[in-house]
Amino acid sequence: MNAAEALAFMRKNWREFSTAYWLQLAPDSTVRRYFWSGTGQHRAFAEEEGFAKYLRGKLKECYMHRKPPLEAHGSLDLTVKPKAPVEFYSGSPVYGRITAVDLDLREQKVEPGEALERFAKAVNLLLDWGVEPEIRLSGGGVHLTFPLPLLEDPCGFNRKLLRWLGKKCKLVFDEKVCAEHHLMRLTFSWHSKGLFALPLDPWELELKWEELQALAANLEEVERRLKGYGVRWQPIGGPVELERFRALLKLLEPEESGGGLSKRPLRRVWRKPEGWVRCEVPGLGRVEYSAELEGFGYVRALVEKEVLLKDGKLNAAWLLLAPAVARGLLSREEAESWLRKAAEACGRDPEPYLKKFEYELRRRAGKGSGSPELALPSWRSLLTGRKKNGELLEDYYGAVREPLLEALMEKCLVRSFKGGERG
Repeated sequence: MNAAEALAFMRKNWREFSTAYWLQLAPDSTVRRYFWSGTGQHRAFAEEEGFAKYLRGKLKECYMHRKPPLEAHGSLDLTVKPKAPVEFYSGSPVYGRITAVDLDLREQKVEPGEALERFAKAVNLLLDWGVEPEIRLSGGGVHLTFPLPLLEDPCGFNRKLLRWLGKKCKLVFDEKVCAEHHLMRLTFSWHSKGLFALPLDPWELELKWEELQALAANLEEVERRLKGYGVRWQPIGGPVELERFRALLKLLEPEESGGGLSKRPLRRVWRKPEGWVRCEVPGLGRVEYSAELEGFGYVRALVEKEVLLKDGKLNAAWLLLAPAVARGLLSREEAESWLRKAAEACGRDPEPYLKKFEYELRRRAGKGSGSPELALPSWRSLLTGRKKNGELLEDYYGAVREPLLEALMEKCLVRSFKGGERG
């Protein structure tokens, strides 16, 4: 991706970029960060529309003068107006701080893949102690950021944390981020290496460095994540409850005082999310769902937990139930019982649904295991709209996806998604 392509993409999606940047610069009415666009002074904006107008003007200026896209940065300082008294500071406004970890792969003594694996260990240490950082790709490595409570010496804390993590994970972290008033690249900022600062899930650190770079240079992928930002990836915000950081503060104390994490066994948090899984769904943002829905578990959940669809029952009859019965995942009696209950719950005649189901079941009778008639998407494929081989799932599955998510949400098997927030 060259600079001209990136600039055209940013101008086309300027509103989405503005929203994503603003969520990082001003996550709520009490918190503000300064913005820096690569030239000139730090700037603070009182409201989003003013920032959006400024950003659009900057992009137009880049186009008119044939300049590369602006590289958006935000200060690590937080101007905070406390809603309640805080433990270390008093007065209003006060300055908080975002803790940053900058891994430059060129500065490591190991190959990029090994460095990312060690960085994943650092992420896991923080996740294991209740910190939920934002991870993003940079031009030559990865960044990790999260907000701090209002500490007396946040820069000193950041420096101690970098050294502690570096010792634990055998990495060298850039301590320039510990300087006062330091700037950090914003998520979705353009980088002159031809990449966007893409937000990452912790598990994506297991990908190869070349694969991560390819994602960050793929405009379709950037657009998909851009539109889901703030739902799929929670941006860093203002000060969090101090209780979440008591353990984190302790780990920087000397070992003899009881601090440190060396005695605590590690677990791969992103592989075992305690029964809940997060997934980005095109058009719906982040979806959090029970792990029991994985694979074909969602089909069993339909009948076992009476997950009744308000809409899309006819589509469910032939897209989900018929192939599930033909493959032995459900009995015919279970499927028919579910169709009757789903229809009756909405005050509708169940016969049309039963007839459609019976016809589709006959059509699938005697088909081999590899037959297209027995195709049934896994839960992840149904959500993301892509098959395991990367091909797009057929459009007609979209008719059943959102009604299914809404019904699962009512049964507390799905926590949240954009469609479930309507009305």
